[in-house]
Amino acid sequence: MSEPNVWDKITAYVVEVKEKSSLEAEIKQEEYIKSINDNFQYSLMESQRLDCIYDDEPLGFEKDPMGPDKKIQAQDPLEEVDLGDGSVKGPTYVGTKIDKEFKAQIVELLKK
Repeated sequence: MSEPNVWDKITAYVVEVKEKSSLEAEIKQEEYIKSINDNFQYSLMESQRLDCIYDDEPLGFEKDPMGPDKKIQAQDPLEEVDLGDGSVKGPTYVGTKIDKEFKAQIVELLKK
């Protein structure tokens, strides 16, 4: 067999260099993707860690949803009735929508 000519040697060398450079490019690309992924995970962990530190409410208490201006309104307004004997007061409360006769019976029963 004859020795390969110069052109074949050059072609083989160029193919070998291209294969090596493509392998190096793949390795660098994988390292770059891995570093981006690691940086993203780190920044994600940092943002999650800091998310729970900041709280606008004092001492972690939540604001009252009813607010300081809203008060509970009774559906059945009450009337104060004195169950005392005259010298000592004994206040109690009875609904205003109750029938007057029934209310008198309740007060009489409670005084006993």
